[in-house]
Amino acid sequence: MAMRYFDCHSHFSTKAGLHHATQEDYEQAQRVFKRKRTFETEQEMADGFRKRNARTILDIYRIWRMTDEDEIRGSNDYAVDFALKNPDIVYGNWLAINPAMKDFWLKEYARLAAKKPGFLGFCQSQNSLHHPPSDPIWDPFYKLSIEAGAPVLLMTGLTGIGQGMPGGKGILLEDGHPRHVDQVAARFPELKILAGRPAWPWQDDMIAILLHKANVSYEVHGWSPKYFTPALKKVFGRSRPNAGEGPDDFKPFNGGASFPSGHATQAFAVASVIATEYPAPWVQVACYVPATLVLYARMRHDAHWASDVTAGALIGYGVGRQVATFNQPLRAGKHQVQLFPLFAPKTSGVVFNVRL
Repeated sequence: MAMRYFDCHSHFSTKAGLHHATQEDYEQAQRVFKRKRTFETEQEMADGFRKRNARTILDIYRIWRMTDEDEIRGSNDYAVDFALKNPDIVYGNWLAINPAMKDFWLKEYARLAAKKPGFLGFCQSQNSLHHPPSDPIWDPFYKLSIEAGAPVLLMTGLTGIGQGMPGGKGILLEDGHPRHVDQVAARFPELKILAGRPAWPWQDDMIAILLHKANVSYEVHGWSPKYFTPALKKVFGRSRPNAGEGPDDFKPFNGGASFPSGHATQAFAVASVIATEYPAPWVQVACYVPATLVLYARMRHDAHWASDVTAGALIGYGVGRQVATFNQPLRAGKHQVQLFPLFAPKTSGVVFNVRL
């Protein structure tokens, strides 16, 4: 029997489910995530989940920024209708809400639940509303979630919204610090919390909270492998081959440090930087053959499984390619690099500014 996958946070790939407020936001998101957005029909989207043998909780996402109640209802009805037509692939929906609209959303939750579309859970979607998860404005929704026995999704770490824009569209990254999840978990021990995204650059803080608070779980959508090798070792807790526990021995947060391989990450990071800068075939061979031998050596000495070194190599390759790709226009003079001295009370230093 094929393995069934459960995706606890996915977005609509349909044009009707597009969540960007403006064309500028839409284009900026494509630049940030370095991919061209393509759309599917509702049937194509459903078939895609079925083909992958996956079931999901969807997040239409855009409703957190809406203030027109009729517009919100229309968006919610679109999501619920899709869920009701495709119960085999849609487990339910996250409701990314504006907590300042408390009365509306408490009634809207009851209206949607009466349709029986599957799971419904509140989502603190972004830092854009300047209400971090620990803000008491969210408390009525936490209490309702406890009564309903439903978890909440609280976003952490870096957001793509406003990324690379002057002032970051006014978003405070600190509002996504995991400390806010910790405070909510302590105040509401009966509340089931799913922390969203890898909490970068505070992933170690997030791991500490996961170890300490039994009512907090973690999902890493948007995970970018180039950031996380040391922290991931703690998360996965995979035993090394020389431990004699077998390749399936994972003890998250308490096990070994086999996955992914740091040596493989470092070897392929260096190799991919040089190979990208100097694309001649003999340079590619000179770079990637020694890097591949590092992978072989780590397996030969029972320090890593094949999947450990493969994951590490992919991480290193991604890091190296990104560094080299950024450096090429810099060397060609297409980026403007500026250094400014900084002097302030009790502070001095240098400000490094790169204009892309």
